[in-house]
Amino acid sequence: RISRVDTSSTTNSQVISIEELNQLPVELDSTSIALLTPGAVAGDNGFGGVAIGGSSVAENGYYLNGLNITDLRKGMGDIDLPWEAISQTEVQTGGVSAEYGRFIGGVVNLVSKSGDNEWTFGAKAEIAPDALAEPMPRMKDDGSIETVSDAYWQETEYNLWASGAIVEDKLFFYGLWNPYGQEETAYGETTLRDKEWDTNRWFTKVDWFIHEDHSLGVMAFSNEGDYASTQYRRAEDGSRGDAIGLTESTYGGIGWNAQYTGYLSDDVTLSAMYGEITQSTKDNSGTLDQSTYEDY
Repeated sequence: RISRVDTSSTTNSQVISIEELNQLPVELDSTSIALLTPGAVAGDNGFGGVAIGGSSVAENGYYLNGLNITDLRKGMGDIDLPWEAISQTEVQTGGVSAEYGRFIGGVVNLVSKSGDNEWTFGAKAEIAPDALAEPMPRMKDDGSIETVSDAYWQETEYNLWASGAIVEDKLFFYGLWNPYGQEETAYGETTLRDKEWDTNRWFTKVDWFIHEDHSLGVMAFSNEGDYASTQYRRAEDGSRGDAIGLTESTYGGIGWNAQYTGYLSDDVTLSAMYGEITQSTKDNSGTLDQSTYEDY
């Protein structure tokens, strides 16, 4: 007899694989993916995020391979990730288990890719060139619309990865290098600003199957990056004048965890995990005022 209703779990969830996402016009981030599930709505433009099952955008939990990657400072959304390394995403919208008991909204649970016995290599480049963009409209202080033909915006992202078996059937490796860059020139009423972001993201995972009943997985990733912005006076003809300000920032950090799983008997399974995430933001605004934030 076939059971038409699964009574083994009270959790309502939806699992979306990277293969399915590659066929959908959806951004690769946790908010966009969570919005594919029933009962999820986008948060206010001022906050972003996603509200699941009537909760606020600050009541959700985000996990990667068992590690809590919820934004450490704001509590909304997750930290920046190299998304090419993600294999599947589970969005839990109701009946969330005690494993995620601190979150009263939904849970976005990410599982990374891993190596197997066959060595594979790949590369991908995504470039959004300024040459293909339309001139940027801008609303002036008096409410009129100005078309800024000299405005500039360009984005580049590269992915290089490799995976395989270091020891066949025993020790597996997956590694990804994911540099990202963005350049922008934004025009104001009397000033213009050049902005540049450079993020050097990477991800690696090692899985060791010690015995058929015992395994150990170790994961590490980085989302460290730099930001620079130079502000200039804007002449009456719209041309670039003298530089009047410089802002330089560093952001991001390192995350890692180690997870052991052991099948001690037919009825007893032991799982243990330890991990750490360090994220920091350091700003130098070109004046004597400097700020540093570090979260663990």
